[in-house]
Amino acid sequence: MITRKEMQMLAALRRNSRTSLTRISKEINVSKSTIFDRLKRHEGGLIQKHTSLIDFRKLGYNARIFIAIKTSIENRNDLQEYFAEHRNVNSLFIINGGFDFFVDAVFKDAKDMEDFLHELRTRNHIQKLQTHTVITDIKLESFLEDV
Repeated sequence: MITRKEMQMLAALRRNSRTSLTRISKEINVSKSTIFDRLKRHEGGLIQKHTSLIDFRKLGYNARIFIAIKTSIENRNDLQEYFAEHRNVNSLFIINGGFDFFVDAVFKDAKDMEDFLHELRTRNHIQKLQTHTVITDIKLESFLEDV
């Protein structure tokens, strides 16, 4: 069970994962060593990964797409492996609601994105495909920032 103090620690890390342990310690009134121990205990479990949110457009990746995909049962494992290894796939989810996968992919431009979609349609026995191009990011990774 997660304590209230641990939730506050996680909220501080969600707001800024580079916040010092000293600062978190002062903010939630828990010793720095306790915070360090709790972080170590939760890494690889509750805390899956420390990462940075990147503005892909500032790196020259100007096309981002969300794709819902339905395929045959026989092709699910191959398609999952294809997405898991593809360099442009940012996130991959298994979903329900008439689809099998939800893919978040990032590309340099619309041409690269269309080439990916063309390859996907011709290579992987797609039964149903729904695409949504991202125009503007409004809110990213903010759940549990305020506890």
